Amino acid sequence: WLLNIGLLVGIAASEDNPLANIPGCGDGASTEAKPTTTTTTTTTTTEATTIAPDPPYYVLYNDTNGCTRKVLGTWLKKGKNDRGPQNQGRRRRETGQRIMRPVSCFETCDGEVRTLPDGDPCLEVVGEPFGRHNSNIRGGCLLGMCVSGQCVCGDEKVSCYVPKNIIDAKPS
Repeated sequence: WLLNIGLLVGIAASEDNPLANIPGCGDGASTEAKPTTTTTTTTTTTEATTIAPDPPYYVLYNDTNGCTRKVLGTWLKKGKNDRGPQNQGRRRRETGQRIMRPVSCFETCDGEVRTLPDGDPCLEVVGEPFGRHNSNIRGGCLLGMCVSGQCVCGDEKVSCYVPKNIIDAKPS
């Protein structure tokens, strides 16, 4: 019976002073709108097309087709990337003829820049010119091949030099 009396007192007290701010009880109280902020971010994506920087040392090679390449000279044999056997006693190693290799995988033909075919040999300068006419490159060059307009080099170093500008020479 004490429980019943406590319940009656609680109900009587709540009828005189209803709670005004109980959310969701269906009261008609005003609702405050919270300020909202909208952030719009605009991103622009641009595709980067990179062209390899100019090599530090080269000469212009003009062939009979009217195309110009940036080249250096080397003593490799045509079509060979190796230097031959190293340990043959007193036998003299066969020397290659001087040939021109591009230092950039691009050529300019009739004002149009073209990419050299993938797999074409190329050189990347490692050292600095020295000698009587600053034509030999101390430190040599790395031998590589053109891949998508870039000279991709391995670990093979070759001797290279800066030749005189060549006009109407046969391509290597």
